[in-house]
Amino acid sequence: MSKSTHTLSDLIEERLKPGADADDIDRRIEAMFGERWCVVFTDMSGFSRRAARSGIISFLVLMHQLNKIVQPIVRRNGGIVVKIIADSHLILFRDPRHGLAACLELQKAVHRHNSSVPEPDQIYIGAGIGYGDCLKLGDDDVFGVEVNFAAKLGEDLAGPYEVFVTPDAVKAIGKFDGVRFKKVAGSRLGGTKLPYYEAVYDAPRDTNVRKAKRGRVRFR
Repeated sequence: MSKSTHTLSDLIEERLKPGADADDIDRRIEAMFGERWCVVFTDMSGFSRRAARSGIISFLVLMHQLNKIVQPIVRRNGGIVVKIIADSHLILFRDPRHGLAACLELQKAVHRHNSSVPEPDQIYIGAGIGYGDCLKLGDDDVFGVEVNFAAKLGEDLAGPYEVFVTPDAVKAIGKFDGVRFKKVAGSRLGGTKLPYYEAVYDAPRDTNVRKAKRGRVRFR
């Protein structure tokens, strides 16, 4: 356990004691760990299906290949990979525009990879972007509402080549060349009434994409 994680755990334990001044403890937690970040979650489409079909070792190879694609793109755009959770990446950017740029560059890099390898070796990912106040524990972890939203978008909702964005992230990004934000009809973030948006861009056209879909995906 890192010092940051240990400190936060101690403060939460203090907050649970009878008669604790919760407002004061919350203020101290915010002062120590509160930061504003753009949060990106990426997730490989078809994890369970492809692992069951090809075996876990083959899938581990795909995860390794994906990480080799992700890391340099994140660094070029000023991001930090905080966690790799199986086939998902949790990435932070100070500037949400850099986060979106990295997601688009990543999708294009994955498409280039797919065009040069056979279907079993192809990789498809979805991405979710959030932006807002977080509690960042050094380089170990990050917590916050926008973190949860980004995870929901990237891991559960976005399909191959899709980039979904929270309303706060859309506002922070503003106008972006080659991209428009389209509200997803009937969308809701978690148990809230907040919609989410699709970053509509010149998405790669891929004849094998239907095989990788977990749900409905639209291409232009």
